[in-house]
Amino acid sequence: MAKRGNTTENENVYDERERRSNARFCAVLLSIVVVLLLFLNFWTANFSFVLVSGHSMDKTLYSSEYLLSCKVIYPEYEVQRGDIIVVSVGHIPEWQEENKGKPSNNQTNFIIKRAIGLEGDIVRCTNGEMEICYAGTWDETMAYAEYPFVAVDEPYAYYDEKEGGKTAPCNTFEYTVGDGEIFFLGDNRNHSNDSRYKEGHSALDRLYKIEDVTAIVPNWALKHQKGLQKCLVEIPNKIKNAIAKPFRKLKK
Repeated sequence: MAKRGNTTENENVYDERERRSNARFCAVLLSIVVVLLLFLNFWTANFSFVLVSGHSMDKTLYSSEYLLSCKVIYPEYEVQRGDIIVVSVGHIPEWQEENKGKPSNNQTNFIIKRAIGLEGDIVRCTNGEMEICYAGTWDETMAYAEYPFVAVDEPYAYYDEKEGGKTAPCNTFEYTVGDGEIFFLGDNRNHSNDSRYKEGHSALDRLYKIEDVTAIVPNWALKHQKGLQKCLVEIPNKIKNAIAKPFRKLKK
């Protein structure tokens, strides 16, 4: 009887240990799932990948590259001059008209450009030499010659010599950025539809609104673009295709 009692007691101890072990495992698994869900929620709320299509940002960005962008939520974030920005255009009537008749995968709903001027700035360019009279440094009581224009260093700007280089007519302009507006350009200045509506380089007859900017490409994401594209786009796609391949064969 004593032996049977000891056996039953040992079994009870073993069962209790097993239940505790299972409980710990479930707790750890649940914690991992919660952390992953929180991370996924944070990621989708703050980041997205953008596929570059076209050549308006050569030689900074190239067509078919993927960029990690940070979503912009106003008024918590303010676009800075020099930021690479993603502008939503799918809701703008002029772009809707341009997209008519195009297949959905060939329509333009977003454009990628570089922010140059913000509300209140006067943006002036003469033969590719950019100057800005910044908001708050001028007023209409001043003579134009007194406006404190500041030269802007643009190492990212590219001027195609085959298209006239810096002296092409589209590279001489002046714009005053109004309330709630933004002035942006493509880095490939002679091959970009952007804010230069007076020069015929825009789908609009006016400047775009700052609220149309939906995301920016941070410098760290631009610096590590190739690594991010490989780790977060190319490798997951290869894994997905490898998993789906046997099922495609079965379907045939």
